Amino acid sequence: MKTSARSTGRVATATAALSTALVTGLASVLAVGLAVGTAPSASAATTVAVDGSRFGSAGLDEVRLDCNAPEVATTGRATLRHVIGNGTPLGLRAARYERTDATGGVGPVAEVDDPTTITSLRIQLRPTSVPYSVAGVVRYRPDDTDTTWWGVTTFAPDYDTAWHTVEAAQRAFEWTEVGPDGREVSSAGVQTLSSFFATRTAPGSHEVGFLLGCSGGEALFDGLSVTDASGERVFDFEGGSTSADLSLSTKTARYGSRVKARTTVRTQQSGEQLVILERRAFDGTVSQVKGEFVDQGKDVIRFKAKAGGSYRLRVPDSDDNDGSTSAWKRLRVPSKVTASPSTRSVQKGRTFKVSGSIAPSASGTVTVWRKAGGRWVKAASSRWSGGRFALAVKATTTGSQVYRVRTSKTDRNDPGTSGTFGVRVTAPPTSGGGGGSTGGGGGGGGGTGGGDGGGGGGGNNPPEGPQRPLG
Repeated sequence: MKTSARSTGRVATATAALSTALVTGLASVLAVGLAVGTAPSASAATTVAVDGSRFGSAGLDEVRLDCNAPEVATTGRATLRHVIGNGTPLGLRAARYERTDATGGVGPVAEVDDPTTITSLRIQLRPTSVPYSVAGVVRYRPDDTDTTWWGVTTFAPDYDTAWHTVEAAQRAFEWTEVGPDGREVSSAGVQTLSSFFATRTAPGSHEVGFLLGCSGGEALFDGLSVTDASGERVFDFEGGSTSADLSLSTKTARYGSRVKARTTVRTQQSGEQLVILERRAFDGTVSQVKGEFVDQGKDVIRFKAKAGGSYRLRVPDSDDNDGSTSAWKRLRVPSKVTASPSTRSVQKGRTFKVSGSIAPSASGTVTVWRKAGGRWVKAASSRWSGGRFALAVKATTTGSQVYRVRTSKTDRNDPGTSGTFGVRVTAPPTSGGGGGSTGGGGGGGGGTGGGDGGGGGGGNNPPEGPQRPLG
């Protein structure tokens, strides 16, 4: 049937008018929808953050396979790592595989319910060494057998070193059935996803994804995307989450002693940097105390106790991991106080000096305390500044007395207490008339001293010479 130019023009004109009307109507509907707060379309992609190498929590798995012969075992090691930046298309990081004598390909696969409904299977790559090889992969494990079907489609060598997308959904895959012993059981030739699964409807698990580095080389990857009947899922390969915890070997430490800080970090990589942060208790200053590398998330870090305060463990952000911080743990570090008296014996009512040192140097109040019964009473107090102190203490109670010195808190340290020390307080000597009599008796032996003494106590001596009664 032939169509005239005129009728063609009329059709074009009508089509244009219809298109204009549809666009205008659609715009009106959208405007109304936005005005009443219509929810976004259900077809919007769902982004799934992958927690480091914990693929399972994101609905992923990791597969290793020879890209050309699935029945051939792979060798070597491929370790998942992450890199911050580098123009990553999603999130903060992109992923890569660090290969050590590795053969075959390795990569992520996502589980799908019905592979016949897949309309897109893609991943974003940025090769860091070229040529780079990649393959799409499907793993099907029927419930009623112990075999595994592998479908592999290999792409031509990739020389593009910029970020780009590789799409595999519409490609033909070569299908091989492999037994539990790794040997080939059967093959199904080259078929697309829909044609292969049209005749294989037995229940089982279906996973689709990519094999990276089939013939060696390295590449950054991100944004594995699968679109099927349930919608689009985009997997964002981020660093592993960490959970830092810190426990201290003691709650109170002597100034200058070493404290053990036991660190526990939920991490997937050894070699993460740990930092112990100190927040001084009395002025809030925060500083770094110690930074070491942890081995498999656990370590014991030792540091000198210099200031009272709180300590916490911090794992900084890194290429492979998201940082985390533990709760603050309080550590008391009293000032170091030494004290001694100027004498070990003193008369009651007199004073003696107590002196000593305080570390670290600071300023505050220093107090001498005396033990009275079962409690401590204040004996003297004074301000001090620097590393030494001295103050006078009055002896108020006779007997063997026990003293100690205590400082106030400083800008760095908790109150410190010295060891105890003893001072014997004696009663003062007595004085009065009895003393003169005693002196007279002593001087009676003769000489000037005796005459003087006799004069003092003459009333007690009988008169010399003949006695004559009075009156």
